Amino acid sequence: MRILRHWKTILGLTALFGAGFITGAVGLLIVAINHPSPESLNRWVNYRFKEYEHRLKLTQEQKVKIKPAVQTARDQIRAVVRNGVEQTVPILDQAHAQISPELTPKQREEFDKIHREMIERLRDFEKKEGGGSSVKTAEAGTGN
Repeated sequence: MRILRHWKTILGLTALFGAGFITGAVGLLIVAINHPSPESLNRWVNYRFKEYEHRLKLTQEQKVKIKPAVQTARDQIRAVVRNGVEQTVPILDQAHAQISPELTPKQREEFDKIHREMIERLRDFEKKEGGGSSVKTAEAGTGN
């Protein structure tokens, strides 16, 4: 088995691939977090409502009845975004736990710092969305 002679290289490349995967996931998460802000959702509600007014030529009575439905849609979108964040954190924690043992102590220290920063950004996002901080990590329970 020639391949077993190079187990350190294979392990290192696997760890590198895993770190790249986490970095890509974090980048995607940052983009997703920065996109659906409360302001953009409010702009969406206002735009959607104006489009309905203009294209459907709504009466005043119809406007009064339709506006709550559009606002409810906005609130539901916010809930979906928050749920997405809540579901993302355990996945990132699991990946962190799998990758961390493959790193040197110095790499692990930096990797832990990156992970904490990422979780803090998620908490900030949740606060910005007005839902409080429901983001929890495996670290939070251990006091790390």
